[in-house]
Amino acid sequence: MWGWRVPFVLSALLIAVGLVIRLKVSETPAFKRLEAAGEQRRVPLLDVLRNNSRAVVLGLAATTAFYVCQAMTTVWGVSVAVASGADKNGVLNIKAAAAVLTLVVCFYSARLSDRIGRNRVLIGASVLGAALAYPMLWLMTNGTLWGFGVAIVLGNGLVQGFLYGPIAAYVAEQFPTRNRYTGASLAYQGASMLGAGFTPMIVAGLSLVAGGGVWLIGVFWVVILAAGAVAVKVTPEGKGRELD
Repeated sequence: MWGWRVPFVLSALLIAVGLVIRLKVSETPAFKRLEAAGEQRRVPLLDVLRNNSRAVVLGLAATTAFYVCQAMTTVWGVSVAVASGADKNGVLNIKAAAAVLTLVVCFYSARLSDRIGRNRVLIGASVLGAALAYPMLWLMTNGTLWGFGVAIVLGNGLVQGFLYGPIAAYVAEQFPTRNRYTGASLAYQGASMLGAGFTPMIVAGLSLVAGGGVWLIGVFWVVILAAGAVAVKVTPEGKGRELD
């Protein structure tokens, strides 16, 4: 009865580790130059919306694609797999194992984006996700553990992992130094609210409209991934570019 509390207690160690890392990481040269110049903004949010609204919208669209993939596979996917007949404990165990794959792919895709560019990796992952959307939906809803397992490896492990690796650098590189923190936070956290927060509710509604089918859900998933790919395509590549 008490075992579920253990991870929450142990998370205090992660907070401590994160705090130590953050305190020991020095500020970037670009921010140091900005600080030395004494340039400050009393209301940075208004400055971002006035001067960098396009970057906010495009960054929001690109990041939403990642969060929708996360919600589709690890939230709605878990629920629908169990409702379709897959064993609940087995589904949760597979989800936990897939998270390890996501972590590995995330590191790899981040390094890959340093070599070939953020845009190529993000667009490639979006195209892969769109191509696999309907197969993954069928696998998640066929009521078997193997079906859910293949779907979660493809959607959560590969597609989400490749999207997640470069996304933070991609978003940050769209804003000038003076607005980078506020602009990147606005795009990233806004996408978290829209993509992760509303997706399960949206797909549940689309399933009702489709009479329990998943074809409308597939359309939604493909459209979101396509919108993210277009947003990345029309933004400048940040790898190797002077960010000042």
